[in-house]
Parts: sequence; C-alpha cells; structure tokens
Amino acid sequence: MLILPPGNPRVVALLSGLGINHLDGSFGVEVPDIDLPGFADADLRTVLLHLYDQRFVVLRTQGLT
Repeated sequence: MLILPPGNPRVVALLSGLGINHLDGSFGVEVPDIDLPGFADADLRTVLLHLYDQRFVVLRTQGLT
C-alpha cells in the first residue's frame, strides 16, 4: 500500500478530477483540455503544486478566448 501525504500533487490531482498526465522521463506534467476561463481555485492549487513538484507544467487548451 502506497501512502502519500495529503499535500502531495498526485493526491490533490486525484481528488480534484483534473486529468494530469506525467510526461516521459520525469520531464513534467501535462494538463489536457483545460478551461482557463472556468478555472477554479482548487484546480489552480493543483496545477501550482505540480509546478512546484515537477518544475514544468504544460497546459493544453482549445484557445485563450
């Protein structure tokens, strides 16, 4: 059984429902199909935790408008 601390980005991502994919070679993470205008505070916290943990986050969107 793997026990991760509650502030761990992987646990937060599972709880938030964001589809976060780890990139090859410990390069970082990708958040596909993100809705930036409808981005909730909890989602932002999750992305920032991943940025802190992985040092690189790719946000794939349909556009910024």
